[in-house]
Amino acid sequence: MGCDIDGCQPRYQGLKKSIATIVINSDSSDLYDQYLTFTQNAGTSDDTIVVSGSNVMFANRLAIGDLILITGTTLNNDKTYTINSVNSNTLIVNEDVVTETYTSGIVYIHATRFFGKGDQTFDLSVTTGLTEHYAAGSSGWHSIARTNRISYKAITTAVTDTVEFMISSEVDTFDDVMVGDAVSMTATSDSAWNAYKNIAYEVTAIDTEVHIVHPLNITSTTKTSAFTVVRAAGTCNVTEIIKGTKEMAVCGNRGNCNEDTGLCDCFPGYHGTSCSNQETIV
Repeated sequence: MGCDIDGCQPRYQGLKKSIATIVINSDSSDLYDQYLTFTQNAGTSDDTIVVSGSNVMFANRLAIGDLILITGTTLNNDKTYTINSVNSNTLIVNEDVVTETYTSGIVYIHATRFFGKGDQTFDLSVTTGLTEHYAAGSSGWHSIARTNRISYKAITTAVTDTVEFMISSEVDTFDDVMVGDAVSMTATSDSAWNAYKNIAYEVTAIDTEVHIVHPLNITSTTKTSAFTVVRAAGTCNVTEIIKGTKEMAVCGNRGNCNEDTGLCDCFPGYHGTSCSNQETIV
């Protein structure tokens, strides 16, 4: 929300949306620790935030101009930074960070983006990997083969038609995909799924399963597929609910705009959404 001319109407340019919460496991006692290092440099807009020892990729999740709120660290906790550059696991920010290397727990990076800014498009590929299959006489193993190639299942409800697709792999191939993204399969080596190529599907939910499987129950596969992911910056429609007085002044020059609440704080003697009503003192 933000105060516009003659009252407190939301401004399109000032609206932001939450785009991601990235969880970093910076616990040094954990096998999969992800060290988070903040470095303050001598210049301006050149301080860095780096994640090491992990496969976290900032490039497909964040964009220049995004605002990130850090929670969980010691010296940079509850601080907000503006991204100036994104490069794999490294962020360069405009504001000064406090130099530290954090290895003591879970860190959250909450990202927001202004509507209309930061369109992203990136490619994903599913290459040679594994097939999880059934072995006779081994209880608990799956009777249905799962492979890292794409597989689709159409789901029809009374409300909408959806498509569910799954990939089995040693890594989370869709780790960078978010709800709201548009995903299109651009290529596949499995002709059974050609009908689903070059169709953009909006992601409405993401589910990840972890399976611990005996090595003898795994064989390699050569199936491949490729995807394009589009993350739109979003649009916003602002509707005028209460007509202004058309005085072309923020809060009618009779108050101050509270940008946190989107309401006018009127000066004594005035009230209303745009401070256009005057109190009569007898």
